[in-house]
Amino acid sequence: MLKTQILDKMHESAYFVIINPVSGGGRSKKLWPKIEAQLRDYGLVFQRMFTQDAGDATRLARQAIEQGYRKLLVIGGDGTIHEVVNGICGQTAVSSRRILLAVIPAGTGSDWVKMHGIPRHYRRAVKLLVEGKNIFQDAGLIGYQRDGHPCTRYFSNVAGLAYDAYVVRRTQNKARTGLGGSIYYLWKVLSSMFSFPPAELQLKGLERPWSGKVFCLNVAIGRYVGGGMHIAPLSIPDDGNFDITLIRAISPWEVLLNLPKLYNGRLYRHRKIEHFRGASLMVDARPQVPVEADGELLGFTPAEIRILPAALQVRVPAD
Repeated sequence: MLKTQILDKMHESAYFVIINPVSGGGRSKKLWPKIEAQLRDYGLVFQRMFTQDAGDATRLARQAIEQGYRKLLVIGGDGTIHEVVNGICGQTAVSSRRILLAVIPAGTGSDWVKMHGIPRHYRRAVKLLVEGKNIFQDAGLIGYQRDGHPCTRYFSNVAGLAYDAYVVRRTQNKARTGLGGSIYYLWKVLSSMFSFPPAELQLKGLERPWSGKVFCLNVAIGRYVGGGMHIAPLSIPDDGNFDITLIRAISPWEVLLNLPKLYNGRLYRHRKIEHFRGASLMVDARPQVPVEADGELLGFTPAEIRILPAALQVRVPAD
């Protein structure tokens, strides 16, 4: 009994490190020996595991929490963070608020770390573990359809429907070119526009129902997607509401002409872009449109999305 209590205390103070060795084209695996040495220099206690397949990070996070770990350190990109968040929010051993999530960025997009101002350089990111602070941010829970069956998934940054998810579908399982992640994503955004027809969407759960032809719909906790696109410039990650960006039917040429607004935070100045806030949203579409969250393709509409206020505890810079 005493031995078990001692082990539980050790686990609570130690970090469980989840490393995706293929993030950033193998960058995380190459960095790990240097990160490991720096963790030891700071006197931090940790146990590490490498992922091997899709879904491993979710499973490892859940198992670590069940074993008594209360601090999870992710070395990877947005996809790995997404999986770990699902491990944290999907387990029932303790409240998700009791689990600390820290990240050392090693992916290509890194939109979640950009939201929190977490340094991209590994040395400065590791330093946050001893000099940073803990805050709480909201999480989202999205219900959707896959192969005719209802499914759910948690997310920590942005969920996208229609064109946004269509682009994600076109970028998944594609060999990366020599281009960087954000450049590759932008190329897919631009090259996919001419083959995507706007869909008729019905939105419920807002102050008033909305229906019409939609090019893209984003439901945001954070502000960035696609390696820096400012899709929800007014979003606050801990206000208990989603920021919802709706782009009505728009021609590819209008998108091209207004592309700078995707990066400079002036998106809502366009006459065909609407902004809503809300804690829940139901979306139906004719025909069905794809659904993604945190850059991971999930399934199709109908979708139901709700906020989980202050559900995630995360490590961020102190200033």
